[in-house]
Amino acid sequence: MSAAQQILDSRSRATVVFETVRVAVDVLDTLTVLQRSITSVITHVNDISGTIATVAEDQSATTRETTRNVTEAAKGSDEITSNIAGVADAAHGTANNAHESQKSAEDLAQMFSQLRSLVEQSRSTAT
Repeated sequence: MSAAQQILDSRSRATVVFETVRVAVDVLDTLTVLQRSITSVITHVNDISGTIATVAEDQSATTRETTRNVTEAAKGSDEITSNIAGVADAAHGTANNAHESQKSAEDLAQMFSQLRSLVEQSRSTAT
């Protein structure tokens, strides 16, 4: 092989190596861009997951508070029902007492009327 051929052969090999390195650098650049894109997507997904977790916890707290409020309202409703029953019992007792008082007043009026009749008879007999 002549010196000129060796130079051409070396130059050809150098060109092939140079092109191979250039392609490798391009592939490496593309992989770096892909890695950054994938990292960005993963970060975005993590942010969304964190937001979902926060919203879920807030919803859970709201549900617990609503349940507590409903329970308190139910207790209040039970107390109101109990108080209304007590008022109804008291009203019934008052009505009974009023009826007894009315009966006693009627009996007293009748006795007063009889006493007046006796007093008038006594006066007319005495005169």
